[in-house]
Amino acid sequence: MVVLPVLAITGIAITALVWTLDPSSPGERIDLVKTALSIGAGTGGVAALVLASRRQWSAEQAHRLAERTSQITEHDAAERRITELYTKAAEQLGSDKHTVRLAALYALERLAQHNPEHRQTTVNLLCGYLRTPYTPPRETPSNVNGTGVHRPLVSSKARRMRPAKSAGRSAAPTKPSHREAVLERDVRLTAQRILAAHLRPDYGDAGSPTNPKFWPEVLEINLTGAHLLDFNLDDCRVRSATFTEATFVGVARFSRMKFTRANFDRSSFSGETDFTYSTFTGPASFNKAIFAAEVRFDESTFTHDTLFEGAIFNNALSFYDATFMMQALFIEATFKGMAAFGDTLFLSGALFERANFTQLCYQNDSTFISNGSFKGAQLGNQAFDPTRNQW
Repeated sequence: MVVLPVLAITGIAITALVWTLDPSSPGERIDLVKTALSIGAGTGGVAALVLASRRQWSAEQAHRLAERTSQITEHDAAERRITELYTKAAEQLGSDKHTVRLAALYALERLAQHNPEHRQTTVNLLCGYLRTPYTPPRETPSNVNGTGVHRPLVSSKARRMRPAKSAGRSAAPTKPSHREAVLERDVRLTAQRILAAHLRPDYGDAGSPTNPKFWPEVLEINLTGAHLLDFNLDDCRVRSATFTEATFVGVARFSRMKFTRANFDRSSFSGETDFTYSTFTGPASFNKAIFAAEVRFDESTFTHDTLFEGAIFNNALSFYDATFMMQALFIEATFKGMAAFGDTLFLSGALFERANFTQLCYQNDSTFISNGSFKGAQLGNQAFDPTRNQW
């Protein structure tokens, strides 16, 4: 492709030189031919360089395209593999074998640990599993009386031991439903531990997370209506936590936890509940929540409105050294045990209107920067007198 243009340029150069210079001697003609050939050779060299450069550019473009294609192919293959693993694990969570369900939980955890973009989705699935209906196991059913078990004593003639008709049989096995509930409890406790392990940053001295298992990509957890057993989120952090109508069986721990938004409306707590040193940087709602045992919010901080309207505290409640930066609403709340608000700071007021107290401790060392209202509240048989600001 280069030869013909070079020959043409050489011929044109010779013709032009002969025409313009009109050489008369053979030596001059030879010089003209040499000059023309030099021009042709130079032109050919330039053309060759241009073509070589063009080929190199084309090769580089082809290489880049191949690399991009390979990367896209690898990414698509990886995404398909992740989707397959995720789908398989999700299906295994529905297995009737508890060992398969446990394996599915660990598979999901491993998948999310190596693929940060799937962590929120994995947490959503864990929460979805915990939201499924569940009835905790009761005490192991009593065994049926067998050989050698005494019957109640009746008449003197009948005072003797009678073997059961099913002599030789062993005690009745544990009911399948009870055994299944026990195994399911193990699966649920594992799901709870996995969830907590990845919401706990473990901040170091520099203020950065030191826990390699911490998932900062997780922004919310939704455990609406979940049945939670000895739930522990101590030292965890989450932006949005929804526990509406959740049931907490056993101890519930949220000490030193940081919430941006928390909703515990209509939730129930059967055991001791610990929110000490916790921080709520957004709205916190406990409307109509029921606490059966002691509840502690000591040294907790609430930066937005905090709602306990209609909440029922069946045991002791303490807010020692707690700080409410916005309104604290305890309207129509019921306090059946000691309600302690020692050194509690209410910066924007607190409303205890129509609340019912059995024992109340707040007057001497709590501070109401803004107005506090106890209108219609009851302390035992005594009603609060707003005109005299006393019971």
